[in-house]
Amino acid sequence: MDTTALVIFVIVAFSFGAILIMKRDSVEPPVRRYLALTALVMIVSAFIMLMYAFLTMGG
Repeated sequence: MDTTALVIFVIVAFSFGAILIMKRDSVEPPVRRYLALTALVMIVSAFIMLMYAFLTMGG
């Protein structure tokens, strides 16, 4: 199984979340909510895909 796409997605998701946290004061409040929800969905899905990859690695 090629995990290159998964690694790139995990890096992008966590980077997006970190940048959003660092720059939260400079983002408009209505936009901040949608960006936060997007970052949350990306981080949760990256975590789930990462756990799936670890669980299926031996098989």
